[in-house]
Amino acid sequence: MFIHWRVHRVEEVVGSVADFCPICRALRAFRFVKVERVSEILFVPLSRTALGRFVRCLACGATLAADDSQYAAFAGAKEDDLETLIATTRPGLRAERAERLALEERLRRSPDGLAPAQRADLLFEPFEALEAMVRSRLKEGIRFDAYSGLGCGGAVAALVAGPWMARKLPAPWQWLVGPVLGLAIALGAYTLFEFFRNPGRAAGKRVLPLLARALAPLQPLQEELALCIYHCRNERWKIGRLVRIGRLRAELQAVSAAPPRSSPRDAAARPGS
Repeated sequence: MFIHWRVHRVEEVVGSVADFCPICRALRAFRFVKVERVSEILFVPLSRTALGRFVRCLACGATLAADDSQYAAFAGAKEDDLETLIATTRPGLRAERAERLALEERLRRSPDGLAPAQRADLLFEPFEALEAMVRSRLKEGIRFDAYSGLGCGGAVAALVAGPWMARKLPAPWQWLVGPVLGLAIALGAYTLFEFFRNPGRAAGKRVLPLLARALAPLQPLQEELALCIYHCRNERWKIGRLVRIGRLRAELQAVSAAPPRSSPRDAAARPGS
């Protein structure tokens, strides 16, 4: 007898708002949502745990921590016109963000035209903004994905095949039963390993493209990326453990017309340079 039990994420859309998106680097329309983790058995909720309040950008999909007190009101849950949302939810938004919007315009004209402190702040900002998204995903609970699902399926198939082979195979081939059962044990261990890695892998998969989108206009050097990740790890942020420089640079190349710049040290390390 199977008892249906699951832990899943539940979102409640409170309304729509306008705000500045540090990933798009522009004013954007957002959905304001309340997120909970619900544990249920036989479809009856047993517990509900609040994961937080967030805004989700309608342009890039980034989920950012939010405080509802900064909005004058909430627009309808399906409203997506930016000017309407600014007038309804945050009338002073353009004035509040005028300096930042001017900075973004300077960045578009010249990625190297910023003061070092400004550049450092802009490089680190998306890591800080997406930390809430990572923590929220890690709190959602563990679930099966393609990796753990395939491992589990393989383990079950091997467990079924082992006894069948023991009954059906002729004596000279009985030695195959042991390796098949050993394979079942190995696949079971692999399933558990991938099962518990799922939250971090899923969070990293969601966050890397967003980080690349935010960082691409800055054309970051490898040393700059390494410094941001080091700072995140030093602050014990979850995002610092999930992001690897190599994968981030690959994402940057995918979203940018030009690949990330290389420092003289990178060039010197290349074969034939």
